[in-house]
Amino acid sequence: MNATNDAMNLLQSICQFSYKSEEEQIVQLVLNALDNQPLAIACAALYVSYKNEGSQMNSGKIWGDYLKKLETLKKRTSTETVYERTNKSYRSHWH
Repeated sequence: MNATNDAMNLLQSICQFSYKSEEEQIVQLVLNALDNQPLAIACAALYVSYKNEGSQMNSGKIWGDYLKKLETLKKRTSTETVYERTNKSYRSHWH
């Protein structure tokens, strides 16, 4: 079994759901963004399960929103890294 299948199996066992085929692509993008890391997948699964609980929202939409948050966080983190390297006051204040 490969890491991608393991990640998908973990996700399905935590969420206790079977995704629709049209959701598979977005779920796969989330797993890739999380580098198939089990703890990150568990956190994502719990987040989506929580958001989906009692919601009329399509779970594919929730996964899409989660992916956008991941992408925003990665951009912010990479931006902060550059800023941190160039600004001494930022380093001393936040570290």
